[in-house]
Amino acid sequence: MTRLLSPRFLVLFVAGLLLVGLLVDQLVVTDAERLDHLLEDLSAAVASEDTDRVAGLVTEDFSFEGPSPVRSGDHSEAFIRLSDFWTQVNATELNWRDAQIDQSGPLATLEASGLIRFRYGDVLVMYRVDSRLVCVRQGDEWRLRRLDIVALRRGIF
Repeated sequence: MTRLLSPRFLVLFVAGLLLVGLLVDQLVVTDAERLDHLLEDLSAAVASEDTDRVAGLVTEDFSFEGPSPVRSGDHSEAFIRLSDFWTQVNATELNWRDAQIDQSGPLATLEASGLIRFRYGDVLVMYRVDSRLVCVRQGDEWRLRRLDIVALRRGIF
């Protein structure tokens, strides 16, 4: 004789499966989410003028290139220029949007637009930035290896 499972057991079993599914979804962080977090962390580090935090988000072979006034440089040049920038401006905000991620193995390229705002004296300055960010996975974390400013325009449009 076959014994049927009680409706109460079935409801509890299904609820348990749903709960496990939700927990796994919350615990598993995808590479795309980690790359989005990298952009958010980079923005926060720049806004708080935290050199150590920025240094933890880039690789030792970090480099950058872009139109004037960005130009090009390596890891040490980036921090010299960033320090100079922070001494001349305040209230810096860097907001990324529309990041398109192309990730393959330990390398990822992000094509992203952003807006950088800062105060230079009493003047609010805004630039729209179109950029390409090359990131590399180091362990479970992603680090920025290269930043190419593709276009830099004053204003928000």
